[in-house]
Amino acid sequence: MRWKSIPHLSEVFGGRTLPFLELGYLIVALTLVQITLVAIVLIILPLFKIGWRGGKKGWIVLYFSGIGLGFMFVEIVLIQRFTLYFGNPIYAASAVISTMMIFSGIGSYFSSRLTTTAKTILMITTAIIFLLLLYALVLTPILQQSIALPLPIKILLAILLIAIPTTMMGNLFPLGLRIVSHHNQQAIPWAWGINGCLSVISSVLATLIAVEMGFYWVMIFAALAYGLPLVVNLGGGGTN
Repeated sequence: MRWKSIPHLSEVFGGRTLPFLELGYLIVALTLVQITLVAIVLIILPLFKIGWRGGKKGWIVLYFSGIGLGFMFVEIVLIQRFTLYFGNPIYAASAVISTMMIFSGIGSYFSSRLTTTAKTILMITTAIIFLLLLYALVLTPILQQSIALPLPIKILLAILLIAIPTTMMGNLFPLGLRIVSHHNQQAIPWAWGINGCLSVISSVLATLIAVEMGFYWVMIFAALAYGLPLVVNLGGGGTN
Protein backbone atom coordinates (compact mmCIF):
# COMPACT_ATOMS: atom_id res chain seq x y z
CA MET A 1 0.00 0.00 0.00
CA ARG A 2 1.35 3.41 -1.02
CA TRP A 3 0.45 6.95 0.00
CA LYS A 4 -1.33 7.55 -3.30
CA SER A 5 -3.66 4.64 -2.51
CA ILE A 6 -4.96 6.23 0.69
CA PRO A 7 -7.33 8.80 -0.93
CA HIS A 8 -8.87 6.07 -3.11
CA LEU A 9 -9.32 3.71 -0.14
CA SER A 10 -10.79 6.52 1.92
CA GLU A 11 -13.23 7.36 -0.88
CA VAL A 12 -14.33 3.73 -1.25
CA PHE A 13 -14.34 2.55 2.35
CA GLY A 14 -14.64 5.77 4.35
CA GLY A 15 -14.04 5.15 8.03
CA ARG A 16 -13.30 1.48 7.38
CA THR A 17 -10.01 2.29 5.59
CA LEU A 18 -7.74 1.47 8.56
CA PRO A 19 -7.77 -2.35 8.16
CA PHE A 20 -6.36 -1.94 4.63
CA LEU A 21 -3.30 -0.02 5.85
CA GLU A 22 -0.17 -2.16 6.17
CA LEU A 23 1.23 -1.92 9.68
CA GLY A 24 4.86 -2.10 8.54
CA TYR A 25 4.41 0.81 6.15
CA LEU A 26 2.77 2.94 8.83
CA ILE A 27 5.56 2.12 11.26
CA VAL A 28 8.18 3.29 8.73
CA ALA A 29 6.25 6.53 8.12
CA LEU A 30 5.85 7.19 11.85
CA THR A 31 9.50 6.33 12.42
CA LEU A 32 10.49 8.96 9.85
CA VAL A 33 8.48 11.61 11.70
CA GLN A 34 9.84 10.51 15.06
CA ILE A 35 13.47 10.29 13.99
CA THR A 36 13.25 13.69 12.28
CA LEU A 37 12.01 15.31 15.47
CA VAL A 38 14.61 13.53 17.59
CA ALA A 39 17.44 14.47 15.21
CA ILE A 40 16.39 18.12 15.22
CA VAL A 41 16.04 18.23 19.02
CA LEU A 42 19.26 16.37 19.84
CA ILE A 43 21.52 17.56 17.01
CA ILE A 44 20.32 20.90 15.64
CA LEU A 45 18.71 22.70 18.60
CA PRO A 46 21.81 22.51 20.85
CA LEU A 47 23.78 24.29 18.12
CA PHE A 48 21.68 27.43 18.60
CA LYS A 49 23.39 27.84 21.97
CA ILE A 50 26.70 28.57 20.25
CA GLY A 51 25.01 30.74 17.62
CA TRP A 52 25.90 31.10 13.97
CA ARG A 53 27.39 34.32 12.73
CA GLY A 54 29.02 35.00 9.43
CA GLY A 55 28.16 34.20 5.86
CA LYS A 56 27.80 31.13 3.67
CA LYS A 57 24.88 29.75 5.68
CA GLY A 58 23.01 28.65 2.57
CA TRP A 59 26.16 27.07 1.14
CA ILE A 60 26.81 25.12 4.35
CA VAL A 61 23.22 23.89 4.67
CA LEU A 62 22.95 22.71 1.06
CA TYR A 63 26.46 21.26 0.82
CA PHE A 64 26.41 19.20 4.01
CA SER A 65 22.75 18.23 3.62
CA GLY A 66 23.49 16.91 0.14
CA ILE A 67 26.44 14.74 1.09
CA GLY A 68 24.62 13.46 4.20
CA LEU A 69 21.54 12.44 2.24
CA GLY A 70 23.46 11.07 -0.71
CA PHE A 71 25.84 8.90 1.30
CA MET A 72 23.10 7.17 3.28
CA PHE A 73 20.86 6.72 0.24
CA VAL A 74 23.71 4.92 -1.52
CA GLU A 75 24.37 2.79 1.55
CA ILE A 76 20.73 1.68 1.82
CA VAL A 77 20.57 0.77 -1.88
CA LEU A 78 23.81 -1.19 -1.74
CA ILE A 79 22.68 -3.12 1.33
CA GLN A 80 19.47 -4.11 -0.46
CA ARG A 81 21.23 -5.06 -3.70
CA PHE A 82 23.92 -7.13 -1.98
CA THR A 83 21.38 -8.82 0.30
CA LEU A 84 19.93 -10.37 -2.85
CA TYR A 85 23.45 -11.03 -4.15
CA PHE A 86 24.79 -12.84 -1.08
CA GLY A 87 21.45 -14.21 0.09
CA ASN A 88 22.05 -13.07 3.66
CA PRO A 89 21.15 -9.61 5.03
CA ILE A 90 23.73 -9.82 7.83
CA TYR A 91 26.59 -10.56 5.42
CA ALA A 92 25.38 -7.87 3.04
CA ALA A 93 25.02 -5.16 5.69
CA SER A 94 28.40 -6.03 7.21
CA ALA A 95 30.13 -6.02 3.84
CA VAL A 96 28.56 -2.78 2.62
CA ILE A 97 28.92 -0.77 5.83
CA SER A 98 32.49 -1.88 6.57
CA THR A 99 33.64 -1.39 2.97
CA MET A 100 32.01 2.04 2.73
CA MET A 101 33.57 3.13 6.02
CA ILE A 102 37.03 1.92 4.99
CA PHE A 103 37.05 3.45 1.54
CA SER A 104 35.32 6.69 2.52
CA GLY A 105 38.03 6.95 5.18
CA ILE A 106 40.67 6.41 2.51
CA GLY A 107 39.02 9.08 0.39
CA SER A 108 38.93 11.42 3.37
CA TYR A 109 42.62 10.81 4.04
CA PHE A 110 43.70 11.50 0.48
CA SER A 111 41.51 14.61 0.29
CA SER A 112 44.29 16.41 2.16
CA ARG A 113 46.34 16.15 -1.03
CA LEU A 114 43.67 17.88 -3.08
CA THR A 115 43.44 21.62 -3.55
CA THR A 116 40.46 23.14 -1.75
CA THR A 117 38.84 24.87 -4.69
CA ALA A 118 35.40 24.95 -6.24
CA LYS A 119 36.86 23.30 -9.34
CA THR A 120 38.04 20.32 -7.29
CA ILE A 121 34.62 19.85 -5.71
CA LEU A 122 32.90 20.26 -9.07
CA MET A 123 35.06 17.54 -10.60
CA ILE A 124 34.49 15.13 -7.71
CA THR A 125 30.74 15.69 -7.48
CA THR A 126 30.34 15.37 -11.24
CA ALA A 127 32.19 12.04 -11.15
CA ILE A 128 30.06 10.82 -8.22
CA ILE A 129 26.80 11.79 -9.92
CA PHE A 130 27.87 10.06 -13.13
CA LEU A 131 28.79 6.88 -11.24
CA LEU A 132 25.57 6.80 -9.23
CA LEU A 133 23.45 7.25 -12.35
CA LEU A 134 25.50 4.53 -14.04
CA TYR A 135 25.03 2.23 -11.05
CA ALA A 136 21.29 2.84 -11.13
CA LEU A 137 21.32 1.34 -14.63
CA VAL A 138 23.98 -1.38 -14.54
CA LEU A 139 24.50 -2.51 -10.93
CA THR A 140 21.58 -4.95 -10.89
CA PRO A 141 22.49 -6.57 -14.25
CA ILE A 142 26.13 -6.95 -13.13
CA LEU A 143 25.07 -8.66 -9.92
CA GLN A 144 22.60 -10.88 -11.75
CA GLN A 145 25.24 -12.02 -14.24
CA SER A 146 27.82 -12.77 -11.53
CA ILE A 147 25.58 -14.30 -8.85
CA ALA A 148 26.75 -17.85 -9.67
CA LEU A 149 30.46 -17.05 -9.23
CA PRO A 150 32.43 -18.53 -6.30
CA LEU A 151 31.98 -16.63 -3.04
CA PRO A 152 35.56 -15.22 -2.85
CA ILE A 153 35.20 -13.70 -6.33
CA LYS A 154 31.78 -12.29 -5.44
CA ILE A 155 33.28 -10.67 -2.34
CA LEU A 156 36.10 -9.10 -4.36
CA LEU A 157 33.61 -7.84 -6.95
CA ALA A 158 31.41 -6.39 -4.22
CA ILE A 159 34.37 -4.58 -2.65
CA LEU A 160 35.36 -3.15 -6.03
CA LEU A 161 31.84 -1.97 -6.85
CA ILE A 162 31.42 -0.35 -3.44
CA ALA A 163 34.91 1.15 -3.28
CA ILE A 164 34.85 3.05 -6.57
CA PRO A 165 32.15 5.64 -5.72
CA THR A 166 32.69 5.54 -1.95
CA THR A 167 36.32 6.66 -2.16
CA MET A 168 35.28 9.80 -4.01
CA MET A 169 32.30 10.35 -1.71
CA GLY A 170 34.76 10.36 1.19
CA ASN A 171 36.57 13.37 -0.31
CA LEU A 172 33.69 15.78 0.01
CA PHE A 173 33.18 16.06 3.78
CA PRO A 174 36.77 17.05 4.69
CA LEU A 175 36.99 19.35 1.67
CA GLY A 176 33.80 21.07 2.80
CA LEU A 177 35.09 21.40 6.37
CA ARG A 178 38.29 22.99 5.12
CA ILE A 179 36.28 25.58 3.22
CA VAL A 180 34.11 26.27 6.27
CA SER A 181 37.12 26.57 8.58
CA HIS A 182 38.70 29.05 6.19
CA HIS A 183 35.64 31.30 6.09
CA ASN A 184 33.91 30.86 9.43
CA GLN A 185 35.30 28.71 12.28
CA GLN A 186 32.10 29.16 14.27
CA ALA A 187 30.11 27.34 11.59
CA ILE A 188 32.08 24.07 11.84
CA PRO A 189 29.74 22.55 14.50
CA TRP A 190 26.80 23.49 12.27
CA ALA A 191 28.38 21.67 9.33
CA TRP A 192 28.81 18.54 11.45
CA GLY A 193 25.31 18.86 12.90
CA ILE A 194 23.55 19.38 9.57
CA ASN A 195 25.38 16.46 8.01
CA GLY A 196 24.65 14.22 10.99
CA CYS A 197 20.99 15.20 11.16
CA LEU A 198 20.37 14.48 7.48
CA SER A 199 22.33 11.23 7.69
CA VAL A 200 20.05 10.02 10.48
CA ILE A 201 16.86 11.07 8.70
CA SER A 202 17.90 9.75 5.29
CA SER A 203 18.22 6.12 6.41
CA VAL A 204 14.49 5.95 7.11
CA LEU A 205 13.58 8.28 4.25
CA ALA A 206 15.37 5.97 1.81
CA THR A 207 13.26 3.05 3.00
CA LEU A 208 10.07 5.03 2.49
CA ILE A 209 11.13 6.11 -1.01
CA ALA A 210 12.00 2.50 -1.85
CA VAL A 211 8.52 1.36 -0.82
CA GLU A 212 6.86 4.13 -2.81
CA MET A 213 9.04 4.15 -5.92
CA GLY A 214 11.66 1.40 -5.76
CA PHE A 215 15.38 1.26 -4.96
CA TYR A 216 16.24 2.44 -8.47
CA TRP A 217 14.79 5.82 -7.56
CA VAL A 218 16.62 5.90 -4.23
CA MET A 219 19.86 5.76 -6.22
CA ILE A 220 18.59 8.49 -8.54
CA PHE A 221 17.77 10.67 -5.54
CA ALA A 222 21.25 9.95 -4.17
CA ALA A 223 22.69 11.38 -7.38
CA LEU A 224 20.39 14.40 -7.07
CA ALA A 225 21.50 14.89 -3.47
CA TYR A 226 25.12 15.04 -4.61
CA GLY A 227 23.93 17.60 -7.11
CA LEU A 228 23.50 20.04 -4.20
CA PRO A 229 27.24 20.45 -3.52
CA LEU A 230 27.71 20.60 -7.28
CA VAL A 231 25.22 23.45 -7.69
CA VAL A 232 26.40 25.52 -4.72
CA ASN A 233 29.99 25.38 -6.00
CA LEU A 234 29.22 26.48 -9.54
CA GLY A 235 31.06 29.69 -10.11
CA GLY A 236 33.30 29.14 -7.08
CA GLY A 237 30.55 29.64 -4.51
CA GLY A 238 32.39 27.77 -1.78
CA THR A 239 35.79 29.39 -2.11
CA ASN A 240 37.37 32.75 -2.61
